[in-house]
Formats: sequence, structure tokens, C-alpha cells
Amino acid sequence: MNQALNLDDAELLKRFVHARDEASFEELVRRHGPAVLGACRRICPAPEAEDAAQAVFLTLAQKAHALRVHATLGPWLHRVAVCVSRDARRTAQARTKREQEAALAMQRADGNEALEELKPVLDEAIDALPEAYRAPLVLHHLEGLTHEAAAERLGLKSSTLSMRLTRGRELLRERLAQRGAIVSLSVLSAGLASLALGSPPSAAFAASTAKIAVLLASGQTIAAGTISAQASALTQGALKMLFLQKLQWTAAAGLAALLAITVTTSAVLKAADGERDATRSRPSPELRNAPPRRRWPRPRRNRPCSPA
Repeated sequence: MNQALNLDDAELLKRFVHARDEASFEELVRRHGPAVLGACRRICPAPEAEDAAQAVFLTLAQKAHALRVHATLGPWLHRVAVCVSRDARRTAQARTKREQEAALAMQRADGNEALEELKPVLDEAIDALPEAYRAPLVLHHLEGLTHEAAAERLGLKSSTLSMRLTRGRELLRERLAQRGAIVSLSVLSAGLASLALGSPPSAAFAASTAKIAVLLASGQTIAAGTISAQASALTQGALKMLFLQKLQWTAAAGLAALLAITVTTSAVLKAADGERDATRSRPSPELRNAPPRRRWPRPRRNRPCSPA
């Protein structure tokens, strides 16, 4: 475990994929668990949050072989956490509406109503941002990395990261206003600052999740009771969501390629038609070099004389 602490996410995931290293996966859970758990707790009710967080990491275990990870898994895990938590929230709302209303009432009793009302929609608004602004916000505000550490993870200069964070907060405020949550920059800054204070997952949660991940990645049967039905259903939903996203991206890429081929073909045909028309209107070399045709005068007609 001590050796895993010094490795980046890409190396830990590589060890898990190739060697089914349980310690490496457990380190990933410990490293990103606070941000994932925090997002799940803000979006869905407390009883479902831990199942949703476990579903996020189990989704990672089953998609690990297909992921391209450079240095950090944080943005990818946050996106999956938002999608899984949405499903969990819909299930909870359909099952018991009154419990959710009671939870919201308790949240409003804290004294900072604007900030508490902002939290449930903040993660979804962050997830809707462009990747260039979403990743810095996730690493800095959700995972608590410093400017220097976040810039190093993303391969950016510290000044570039600061500009993207500033622009990202402005875009985030606009997204929240579109949802009807009009807040000042000070309230938004306070809300973002509170996101990095999520409690870390328990040691039992990290260990059990890593064990289940190894079983899933190895294709082994999981004993009944090892994973809750809710976490299993959320994992399947997340995998389906990722599959549909891949189909959408593939279809969009294919459509863009087809459009590019169509435009290129049209341009080539138009150019060929223009060249053909120019060739037809241009006289041949024989006609250009031929002597001018001689014009003969027309013969005059003799008119009959009129009688005197």
C-alpha cells in the first residue's frame, strides 16, 4: 500500500487491469472517495449515497480496460457519480417523496438557505460545463488540489489554470441562473469551497469495494449479500449510460466524416464542371492560329428601270 501512494492514477489502474492488484484499486477508492461520496451525498438522499458511490467505483472496475487515463481519474469519476446519483435520486423520489421533502426541510434549517439550496444542483451544473473548465473545477474544488497540483495533473501552466477556474465559475453561475438558482459570486464561491470538505470513505468501504472490483474484473461470481441490490442496479445503469454515450459519439463522428466527404466531393465536382465549361468556351489552338476569313462584298442587284 505504501508503494501505491506514490503512483499516479494511470499506473494504479494499469496494475489493477493487468495484475488484478486489489491494493492499487483500494488506493484509488481512498484517493477519490471523498469527492465521489460528496457528489453522491449532495445529489441523492443519504441512504442511497453510499450505494451510488460504490456503484461508481464498480463501474470503474468494469470499464478500466477501455479507459485512457493520463494522470487523474477525478473528472471521469465525477461524471459517472453525477449520472449514477441522478438514477438513485429518481428511484428514491419514486419510492418516497416525503422523505426527500423532510431532508430538504432539515437542510434549510441550517441558516444559510441559499447555500443549502444550491448544493443539490451544483454537481449537475459542473458536469454540464465544457471539459476545459469542468476538469479544473473538479480537481481544485471537489478534490481539494492546490492550483499547482491541479495544473500539473492537467499539464497546464498555473496561470492558465487560474484563468480557466475564473471562467469556469462564471459559466457555472450562468448555468445555475438558467436552472433558476440566481446566486451571487460570493455564495457560489462559498458553495464551491464547501464541496472539498467531504468526509473520506471508511476503511471498510474501501476494502470491500476493492474486493468486489477484483471479482467483477475477473469475471467471478459474487456471493449473495456481498453487494446491495441498489448498488448492483446503479452499476448496471451506469454501464448502460456509458455504452449509449459511446454510441452517440461514434454516430456523431461518423456523421461528421460523412458530411466532410460530401462537402469535399461537391467541391471537387464543382471545380471539374467549372474547368469543363472554361474549356468549352476557350477556342482551340487551330482556330486561334488560323488566318482571318476574307469577307467578299455582296453583289448588287440590278433594279428594273421605272417607265418614263
